[in-house]
This record gives sequence, C-alpha cells and structure tokens, in this order.
Amino acid sequence: MLASRWIRPPNGRLALERPLPRWPGVYAFVQYERALYVGIAASGLNSRFSAYLSPGASDPTHLRMQALLIEALKSSAFLDILTIAPPNSSWNGWPVNASAGLEVGLIAHYDLPWNIRGAGKIRARRRRTISAEGHHQ
Repeated sequence: MLASRWIRPPNGRLALERPLPRWPGVYAFVQYERALYVGIAASGLNSRFSAYLSPGASDPTHLRMQALLIEALKSSAFLDILTIAPPNSSWNGWPVNASAGLEVGLIAHYDLPWNIRGAGKIRARRRRTISAEGHHQ
C-alpha cells in the first residue's frame, strides 16, 4: 500500500508527503517502480521514519539512509513508501513475527541495492528485482 512519499520541499530538507501510521510493519522505498530498500519498523512506522528525518550523529544506519534518500531525490521528485502490517501468528505454540519474516524474505529474494544486511551471503545468489506493483522482473 502506498503510505507516503519522500520529498524535498523548497527548503531542501528531507520530508514526508504525509505522516505514516504509528503501527509496526514492513516498508519499502521505491523509485521509478523499483524497490531500493526494505526495512522493518518494530516500534511503529512513524517513529522509525522520525529517525530517518533526524538521525543522531552516532547513528550510522540512519545517516547512511538519509544520504541515500537525499541523493535519490536529486533525480526524482519523490520516492514512494510502501507499507504492510502482516498479522503475527504462532507455530506449534511459538510466536511468529510476520513482519520480520517478510522483511528477511524480501531481502533474500530480491535485488535491493540499499539493503546491506547479510549482503555477502545473499548477494552471492542471483536475485530478481521487484517492482512497486509486486511484479517479478
């Protein structure tokens, strides 16, 4: 679901087109119908994205992502933010975090250039790209 967009208003700062929901979920940054990054917001999408807007000086992940977003917005008016909040479940009485499983599965299966977690092992395999509509390419 298209939840919002990253934009650069006239003041040049990174901004969201509209606020994101407070619930936890999985999100993707999409430019020109290609997913660039997939992440999980365990504490809520709104709070996760606040860290991208104002990363701390000692927060390398959010600083890296902010720089990538700003660079991408030099060639595009916006980047789509897709979100989903899959329900958790259980397996043999054990809790299953559906969001965490979805994030790991997407990173393992698709070529997401901004995701670096597990990049060595995962990128050793040939992966497909995913478009904004969820079509395999």
